[in-house]
Amino acid sequence: MKQLPKYITQQLTPAETRLLNRLQVKSDSLGETMLKHQSAYVIAFRKNKSDKRLPALADKGFKYERLAFDAVDKLNLYKKALHTKYSR
Repeated sequence: MKQLPKYITQQLTPAETRLLNRLQVKSDSLGETMLKHQSAYVIAFRKNKSDKRLPALADKGFKYERLAFDAVDKLNLYKKALHTKYSR
């Protein structure tokens, strides 16, 4: 989802701003963690296709993918709620 317009961000209360920033940071950090684990799986798969730890690496990558997508969904829902609350 796009950034919130300036006229909305100026009207936010400090609590709403904190929550928006916290959700954004959580979404970004989980996305980076997801990429780290998925790239570790790809590198291990390319080096040795019969590696015993491949299923565990794949599971960890999918776990963080789900967590990252959930965080993005929460962020988008909150942005949509703020947009409907403060829209002109």
